[in-house]
Amino acid sequence: WLKPKASSHATWTAAMATTAPMKRVANTDSLAAPLKPLVQGAKDETKAFYHKIMEIIKAVEAKGTAMVKDPEFKTVTLSTAAGAVILGAVGGAFGIASGLVVGTAAGAVPAIFTFGLS
Repeated sequence: WLKPKASSHATWTAAMATTAPMKRVANTDSLAAPLKPLVQGAKDETKAFYHKIMEIIKAVEAKGTAMVKDPEFKTVTLSTAAGAVILGAVGGAFGIASGLVVGTAAGAVPAIFTFGLS
């Protein structure tokens, strides 16, 4: 909160004195009554949505558990992992070898012409 400047202090005090005091509401229940059905409806919809989502989650969990316990799934998963490791290593080696060949081919021709200049 910023303090008013000394020169405007009297003006500020006079303005605060002339401001009408705020009225207090004695009974707030009369203000909240129209909102109660709306709030209750939102709570009911939220509970229904929560239960629906929980049913979906439980169904997906059951399917996932059954799938992981399946021996065929385990076989396919292990085969895929082994293939990724082996083919990844082979692909890396092939990439290094092909890069070496292409780099040599691209650099050999200019090297012949610039051999004595460097």
